[in-house]
Amino acid sequence: DRMAAETNSASCQLHQHEGHRHQRGFLRSFLSSLRETGGELGYILRLQGSVFPKAMIFALPSGLCAVGLFYLFSWLGIGASSLVKEVSQVNQIWASFTFVLGVLIVFRTNQAYSRYWEGATLLLQVRGEWLNATSSLIAFCTSQDSLKDEKIRFQHQLVRLMSMLYCAALQNVALVSDE
Repeated sequence: DRMAAETNSASCQLHQHEGHRHQRGFLRSFLSSLRETGGELGYILRLQGSVFPKAMIFALPSGLCAVGLFYLFSWLGIGASSLVKEVSQVNQIWASFTFVLGVLIVFRTNQAYSRYWEGATLLLQVRGEWLNATSSLIAFCTSQDSLKDEKIRFQHQLVRLMSMLYCAALQNVALVSDE
């Protein structure tokens, strides 16, 4: 009986461990699939390049202060019954504040979105112009068979230089440090 109990206990622990491993594996694969698909949720869940770590620096202390003040007021006996008269004024002030804050957030979000698309459009336009210049230079190369080796060397070097030029331009406008 003792041997059967130990075997049963070991198999239960094994099933629990496999279940946790399966859950962790599922969570890991779910998060990685979100990141790979490029969806908005996957973009939010990453830490590098995200605004959430910086936002948490401000949000967590404010939230903790609010919870602390709630418990302090509850402990001191200052509750809603003593503040009933001022509730309508506070509600009006709060509504005005949230309206103005909402308008500002929408305005700033629209500005950031339009700036992003303007920058993305300009980068694609630059790439297209350089591609056209490179293809024109390659198209106007000589067709003489005696200069074939020089022509191929020139074309290869031209493509590499234009690629390096585009890379330098992207690094100039990027905020990411060299990795």
